[in-house]
Amino acid sequence: MPGPTLEQLLDEVAAATASPGGGACCGWAAALAAALIEMAAGVAEARGVDAAARDAGVDAGGADIDGPARMARIRLRANDLRRQATELAERDRDSYGPVLAAQRSGDAAAVQWALQRASDTPFALTAVAAELAVLAQEMLAAGRPSLEGDAVTALELARASCRAAANLVMLNLKSLPADPRRKAVQALLERAGGTASA
Repeated sequence: MPGPTLEQLLDEVAAATASPGGGACCGWAAALAAALIEMAAGVAEARGVDAAARDAGVDAGGADIDGPARMARIRLRANDLRRQATELAERDRDSYGPVLAAQRSGDAAAVQWALQRASDTPFALTAVAAELAVLAQEMLAAGRPSLEGDAVTALELARASCRAAANLVMLNLKSLPADPRRKAVQALLERAGGTASA
């Protein structure tokens, strides 16, 4: 059964409902970054294999023997991260409902517990997006001019997703300063090359 179209997803986000919201959008942005990395690595992998075969009898010392294998590794990891990001985006749809229910109940302990649980998904997204940013930087370091635009776009999407997801974690945990995820997201942001605003 086919999934929703992009227009349908945008309509869902635009609707005056609590979900899908920022967390789901972080997941979709990360998934887009992953797809771009996957595509760029796949193209570079194919071209590298062709170039290595062409140059094998001419200048074996100048061929990037490890290049195609490195691109294959990046492509496969990006594919796995794309799946994770998509799953997290879907999971986020239901992650904040318990917080709203706890707030309506007036039970402060229940609210804190719900906020801790609601931080699980954006925290996982922060980690996924940070790794995607690293992969995008690897693509840029490969120095393939025809793929630079895609790699830069993937990098910016991954960094934006990482910053936004980290900010959601920090907002959820604002009243829980001892939660170790507050420090962990800062390390992930440094890895990705971004900062959280909360």
